[in-house]
Amino acid sequence: MMIALDLLFIEQETARELRKAIQAETGIDEKNVFISCTHTHSGPLTVKVVAWKNDPTVPEIDMEYMQFLKDTIVASALEASGNMFEAEAAWTSTQINGVGGNRHDPNGLRDPEAGILVIRDKRSRKIMSLSVIYGVHPTVLHEDSRMVSSDFPGYARKYLQDKLGRDLDILYHLGPAGNQGPRHYVKEQTFGEAERLGTLLGSQLYRRIESLSDGDFTEKFEIDADIVPATLPRKRILTMKDAVENLWKCRETLESLKKAGAGHGPERTAECSIFGAEETIALAEAEENGELAEVIAKLNPVDVQVLQLGDTFLAGLPSEIFAEYGLALKKRFTSKVYTASLVNGYLQGYITTPDAADKGCYESSFSVFKPEAGTIMIDAAAKIINKMLKKTRQRHKAEYVLGN
Repeated sequence: MMIALDLLFIEQETARELRKAIQAETGIDEKNVFISCTHTHSGPLTVKVVAWKNDPTVPEIDMEYMQFLKDTIVASALEASGNMFEAEAAWTSTQINGVGGNRHDPNGLRDPEAGILVIRDKRSRKIMSLSVIYGVHPTVLHEDSRMVSSDFPGYARKYLQDKLGRDLDILYHLGPAGNQGPRHYVKEQTFGEAERLGTLLGSQLYRRIESLSDGDFTEKFEIDADIVPATLPRKRILTMKDAVENLWKCRETLESLKKAGAGHGPERTAECSIFGAEETIALAEAEENGELAEVIAKLNPVDVQVLQLGDTFLAGLPSEIFAEYGLALKKRFTSKVYTASLVNGYLQGYITTPDAADKGCYESSFSVFKPEAGTIMIDAAAKIINKMLKKTRQRHKAEYVLGN
């Protein structure tokens, strides 16, 4: 069972609680319950983020809403488990252009591939649901927006429903988007611009879906799932003195860019570096008083999950992870592998690459684990995938022997 939430992220313990509750209500093993977040920046806050504790604009978590959220998710899972039908499925993908890319460098590394799982009714051949995996931060709307929104992914879903049916269920899983965003593609931070990019995304997905033939669908769809623990190494946090000095340097950089008329992309990157520097001060304070050590102790070990759906694998990592890691996991296998981020929890910041950590970008400022954590998680996912591939080969071998 896949669940996608229009939220920034959820707590790891919340995800675990939900998986267990869904198993109790539906009988579906909790390792088969895959919970991700679209990472919209325009939704209710559900996690106490240590780095934001001194930010007066960050609201308190509404515990009444949290209970409503949990109850609604479990009820939706129960409803879905009661609406089963004979289905057939097809995996496909397409290259997305014009929506987003590397948010630090418009010519930098990006993963333009969007994975698409299409489920249709076996008898009527009507498409009933889609699952999309695409890795670009939904940040057309910035932190100053006060409206609840699913940003451009919401408009992509609307476009697909307009084309394929308003009753179509669409799950949007955020791919590895730690360093990916629409920063160099947006013209303004408005709902109209979110609609433009969402429609552009939706239209490219639709063209690929429409190109599928009956031969692309199969009812013989192997399904497997597993969750394994992974222990991540914490990084060294700057001292308060060094954190304050870093903040001043970041502010000076932004002022220099503004005076030079650098433009939206570079200025927004520098502005985010200031946010990261402010968050580093909060982390330095939490490190000094022992709060950060307590939070990290509760996070470790983290849950790494993989679903096998047909001959394709969907890895779920509980983090804002850089695109390099998703690409690295893909390259390990001849089978198709997609990675969704912010699955089954949040890790109090980003998982960057070593290179990004050395450069001291915003994401490395807003992180509590070493970059090696990314490799540890994809290694854990790769072990699950290899185990599943072995089981599949053994099963096919047994079927061949029986058939002969």
